[in-house]
Amino acid sequence: MTRTNAPRLWHFTCRHSAIRIGDRGLLRPLGDLVPAGSIPWTGILVWLTDDIDATTRSLGLTSHTLDCDRSEVRYRTSGPHQAIHWPALRHQFPTDDVQALERNRSPLTWWVSPKPVGVRVDEVVLL
Repeated sequence: MTRTNAPRLWHFTCRHSAIRIGDRGLLRPLGDLVPAGSIPWTGILVWLTDDIDATTRSLGLTSHTLDCDRSEVRYRTSGPHQAIHWPALRHQFPTDDVQALERNRSPLTWWVSPKPVGVRVDEVVLL
């Protein structure tokens, strides 16, 4: 089933990225700033989840290319957004890339937006 409208979504990130987003901020697609070794098109989207209790593994935030914990700060969407449920878009991307991205994860909880999304800090996890 493809969902097209979620009332509340979350975005997880590390502390140093949270500094750039701020307490009340805007998530923007990264474009060309995607880390080397990642799937090239993933940076053109803002990635969100409808699972408030998501894990780094279910979101695909485990990484061998980044030296940070991308689950330290949780943001929640604020105001209207145009996020699209990932399963509705996945067919638009290379099959091999999508399979690698989704493997052992929870893609049915993923939402994406090619446009900026307003967010507020929801929780900071101090380790």
